[in-house]
Amino acid sequence: GDLAEVLATAGHASAESVSAEAVATGSGAGLMPPVLVELTPLRLSCQELVLNRQKVGDIGCAVACGFVRPWAGRLIAVRLLECNIGDAGACELARLLLGNPEAARDLSAPA
Repeated sequence: GDLAEVLATAGHASAESVSAEAVATGSGAGLMPPVLVELTPLRLSCQELVLNRQKVGDIGCAVACGFVRPWAGRLIAVRLLECNIGDAGACELARLLLGNPEAARDLSAPA
């Protein structure tokens, strides 16, 4: 939530990628591998959010949603197949799409 809001309001025109690390909780506590989200492909089309086969996980999904939030109303397609997105990432995606009811007529995500 907070990361997505920062990206949505920050001036990120010159950033090429965002790297983030998440701390695991529970029995597997420790650092998880860093996630790198390439922003350049997201800039190529203001009508698509495509992260297919990029293991971005929840934090990467939050980064991508925050990055595209300024033009989310123009989204036509969202494709997130094989991205390791869990409940937290799905919540970020829902916030992005529910904030723009006309957005994303084509949603591809695993069931």
